[in-house]
Amino acid sequence: MTLQQNQPTAISLAQEMVQTYQLADEAAAAQQLVEMAPGVLDSSTSPAACPGGSGTISFATNGSGYNYTYNACANAGYVFTGSGVITPTVVSSAVTEYDLDFSNVTVTGANAPNTALTGAAVCTPGTSAVSCITTLGGYVWGNDVSYSAGLANGSHQCDCGNGTWNVLFDDFGATSGAAYVYASNGEASVTRLSANTFRVVLTVNGVTTTYDVTTT
Repeated sequence: MTLQQNQPTAISLAQEMVQTYQLADEAAAAQQLVEMAPGVLDSSTSPAACPGGSGTISFATNGSGYNYTYNACANAGYVFTGSGVITPTVVSSAVTEYDLDFSNVTVTGANAPNTALTGAAVCTPGTSAVSCITTLGGYVWGNDVSYSAGLANGSHQCDCGNGTWNVLFDDFGATSGAAYVYASNGEASVTRLSANTFRVVLTVNGVTTTYDVTTT
């Protein structure tokens, strides 16, 4: 994405951050859902116990993958109920990646969104953890995304019509916090001053300008 050095760009960036923030709680919950892959990453049998100490994941073969059923499955403060389809990529008898599609998975918990989760993820097993990139709500969310007490952190990417931008949330909330936007010709910071007011600092081709904008 290329940035333009003008107030309409500043307003558009502020509006985009508000829209994305409204999905951050879903994205954070989805990350905890997609990192669970019993039977794919280990020798678990169905039903498998969930990491959070309650609930199970039942699974059955579906071609080269599995159909998953989450039964009040607890993980990282969330409880998931619903279904998904997981397809692993196996190289030399080792799972190098897995794809997970999930639809209308309900989630409860202190930071849970008020909606069911629908999306897809591509996950890579590591030596100590699984790293997942999740597509949800038209955005691609990084493995670092988190949401707690109304504050969003972590990265996402958007193909927003005039190219792709990368964004990092820093304690971005309903009335405060910041977001940092990175584009091919510069960058921007979007600081939330209140529910509807923002300070946007645009640096385009080495020139920096500050705009105070109001959204509706």
